[in-house]
Amino acid sequence: MADNSLFMLTDNDIEELRELVRPYLTDKRYSHTLSVAEEVKRLGEIYLPNRVKELIVAALLHDITKKLKTDEQLKLCEEYGIKVDYTTDNYDLINCFGEVHYG
Repeated sequence: MADNSLFMLTDNDIEELRELVRPYLTDKRYSHTLSVAEEVKRLGEIYLPNRVKELIVAALLHDITKKLKTDEQLKLCEEYGIKVDYTTDNYDLINCFGEVHYG
C-alpha cells in the first residue's frame, strides 16, 4: 500500500514549505515557483481535487536544485538513485527521472 503521509499535510505545512524553499532559489525563480504552485492549485482543484496538496508540494520543489552546479545536481541524482538522461547536448539541462515504488 502507498504511503499516504502527503494527504495529512496541513495548510500550515504548505506555508512552511514555501518559506523553506526560498533560500534555495533566486528571487526570480522563487516568484516563478510560487506562480507554478498557484496554477497547480487552480488546476488541481478542477482535475485532481483529492491530490491538490501533493501537487502544490511538487510545484514548490520542482526547481529546488536550479542554483546548484551541474556536478552537484548529478551527485544528488546519484545519491538518491535518480536516473539521468544524458541525451541532450546542453549539460546545464539535466533531466532526472525518479522511479516511485509503492510497497
